[in-house]
Amino acid sequence: MFPESRDIRALVIAATGRTGGAERYIARLYGGLATRGIHGSLLGELPEWQQTGLMSLSPALGPKWEPSTLPTGLVRLPLERRRVARAIGRLDFDLTHMHFKREQVGLTDIASRRGPVIWTEHGRLSQSLYGRAMGKAYRRAAERVAAITCVSALVADSVRDVVHSNVRVEVIENSVDTQQFTFVTEAERHSARESLAIQSSKTIASFVGRLVSSKRPLLARRLIEDVAGTLLVAGDGPESRSLNSGSSEGSIRLLGDVPDPRIVYQASDVLLFLSDGSGEGFPTVLLEAAACGVPVVGTEDCGFASEIEAAGGVVAAPTVRALKEGMQVVLDDRDRRASVAREWALDHDSRGWLDEHVRLFVELVGR
Repeated sequence: MFPESRDIRALVIAATGRTGGAERYIARLYGGLATRGIHGSLLGELPEWQQTGLMSLSPALGPKWEPSTLPTGLVRLPLERRRVARAIGRLDFDLTHMHFKREQVGLTDIASRRGPVIWTEHGRLSQSLYGRAMGKAYRRAAERVAAITCVSALVADSVRDVVHSNVRVEVIENSVDTQQFTFVTEAERHSARESLAIQSSKTIASFVGRLVSSKRPLLARRLIEDVAGTLLVAGDGPESRSLNSGSSEGSIRLLGDVPDPRIVYQASDVLLFLSDGSGEGFPTVLLEAAACGVPVVGTEDCGFASEIEAAGGVVAAPTVRALKEGMQVVLDDRDRRASVAREWALDHDSRGWLDEHVRLFVELVGR
């Protein structure tokens, strides 16, 4: 264990209007680090940051870089660089932490003049046309970075394929707060279903994540209609309208972005993780569901088949028939699999995750 107080000031540069796994990760990390003497301040905008009670300053950065926003993002970058440089000049900090491509590629050189810069990668680097186009700039910017932390070995491998061999790449696996996400009791399950106005006699599956085609939400809809159950969907994205269109009455419950998804896990018999693996890092939803004792049915190409099986879940081919069979296997042995899931989650408790970040920060700052 590391001492509680280190008195290190970290500047987080990140701006996105989305509530997703990476955004929740950042807020959870710095909320925890505050108890260990790592004082985080945000330069940018994150929906989850307000809940930490930590300082923030917005230099009016544009949206997160994605294929659709990159052209205007590149036009805005010179102005954003000037704004960030002015803001940094007024702040006192020991290191800078960045999580998204605009900040990493466009702002690292500015921040590195003031001290070590850390990047965290939350997903595998894309091999799409957009990802390949970004690769050269990413590789060049990484030369100014003190360390790149990755949420899984899969992510680290994809980063090492892009950056120079002398760039420090470390794995700090994703984690879950097992004091917050606790094993669901029958009373909690009944209460959650009652709050969501769900018939408790039905099979309740949950889908937690951004509604994009790579996560296959429409496959989840077809599956839940085939088993005559109810699908709780916590998330938003371009597939939202298609997901709701033409579905059987009551079979789909679109909840939108849910900052605290515990009620979703509490109401669920099973979590569906149907991703094709594109861009996945180490999905927090797998850990959160496991900590609540909710077994997972996943697709065999999701990239995390071994983790799902280790947590008592089942993986199957991405077809309704195969996934339906997998669901039945889980439901027939749900109590045992729920206990296995919880035990697996305890091995990924966030206390060790915080310790690893403290270790790295102390090393880089020299305290």
